Amino acid sequence: MRGARMISVGVLVANSTRPRPWNHISALKRFAVHLEDYPKDKAPLEEYFNENRVADLSPPLEEPWNGWEVELSRATVG
Repeated sequence: MRGARMISVGVLVANSTRPRPWNHISALKRFAVHLEDYPKDKAPLEEYFNENRVADLSPPLEEPWNGWEVELSRATVG
């Protein structure tokens, strides 16, 4: 399709046994819509990054977890 524009946004998640990148899906969708209308306005992305960044990059102390199916099924809602 000529003249089509594609917008892609993503997140970097901390090394963890439960990183949960799907918790950011609704925000990423909003950013994609915003960037379609205002392609040069990166301020909302920078603000979201600063609000959600992880300062401590030390290895996680979490136990391995096996409940991915439940969390992923919740992530597809909304």
